[in-house]
Amino acid sequence: MTRIVHVSDCFLPRLGGIERHVHDLAVRQRRRGDRVTVLTSVPPDPATAMNIDVVGPLDARRAPPGRIAYLQSRATAAQLASLAPDVVHVHLSGVSPLGLLTLRACVARGTPAVATLHSFLGPAEAAAARVLGLGSRTGTSVAWSTVSTAAVASLRRIVGTNTPISVVPNSVDSRFWRSAAESVTGSTAPGRLAIVSVGRLAHRKRTDRLLAIVRRAKTLIAPATQLHTVVIGDGPLRASLERTVRLTNAHESVTLLGAADPHQIRAVLSRSDVYVAPAIRESFGIAALEARTAGLPVIGFASSGIADYIHHGEDGLLVDNDSAMARAIASLADDPRLLRRLRDHNRAVPPSIDWRDALAGTDALYAEARGAQIGAAQPVLASSRSTN
Repeated sequence: MTRIVHVSDCFLPRLGGIERHVHDLAVRQRRRGDRVTVLTSVPPDPATAMNIDVVGPLDARRAPPGRIAYLQSRATAAQLASLAPDVVHVHLSGVSPLGLLTLRACVARGTPAVATLHSFLGPAEAAAARVLGLGSRTGTSVAWSTVSTAAVASLRRIVGTNTPISVVPNSVDSRFWRSAAESVTGSTAPGRLAIVSVGRLAHRKRTDRLLAIVRRAKTLIAPATQLHTVVIGDGPLRASLERTVRLTNAHESVTLLGAADPHQIRAVLSRSDVYVAPAIRESFGIAALEARTAGLPVIGFASSGIADYIHHGEDGLLVDNDSAMARAIASLADDPRLLRRLRDHNRAVPPSIDWRDALAGTDALYAEARGAQIGAAQPVLASSRSTN
């Protein structure tokens, strides 16, 4: 039994890719017998913890439900010592004061730690490097990883050129999402392309740009062809998107479904033709992988982490800018044979990302952090077929 503490500024009930991945990883580790605790800046919610021990901010009254208590990060990080972990797994995003403070404490104490970057840091790179102040000490008790090859460069600018960085992809419940591939029907109306996108309604996810991209695609296709877009998710842009739909009179072509559980999302995927991922700075894209696993072609950016599991012309279409994304949508609306070929491939061939690979890669990082001899550090890339 290994005593594992996952540290993540964000966690359930807040919804997002990191939150879901940390939860699902913790559940699987606990299921195999590890002692797992999540240390987070979000006040714990027993309804979503799924029997995982969650330690949150000391004064939960000062943090609304589902909100990150950034101002309590230092006090929250101080609770790590009482948890007596064998290994600490820190999950970093664009803004991670709790994660950075905890990681710095692990280095100072010599506590074995794994640091996984789930996002592109961008402007936060300099601040992260300054908070950590790791310098030449990074090679001792910290094993570094990212969730995609696209995110490696961002982490490299923090840890330097001599520090090994592994790539351990996120994963999804393959059996659950593959069941949609068995019954996917797509749009039932002729001359109609059903588009779906899932994600937090925030500027970084560019859902507002998605609506503009679809409007652009509409000008590129036959007038009789209909495009219908379903957006699943909630967040700070919800009111703005509703206003855009109202002002553009798009009620019949755009549905803002709001937050949905996995069963509802799977049902929508089974009735859709294509998944569109509008975020440029998408380090992985769990929702896109779920759609790909469910049999849908995926349109996303070649510079994002999606390119690790979407191959252009095979699983979907990869683009370089918004105009190209609009043209890609139009091409699937105008060419049913292309759409059918991509969809038939995805229904028949599962993506090569598996939870067994993710767990094995994570365990290798834990062994590296704890000083085990695991050979030369090489990227850990999932490659076997999905069987969950």
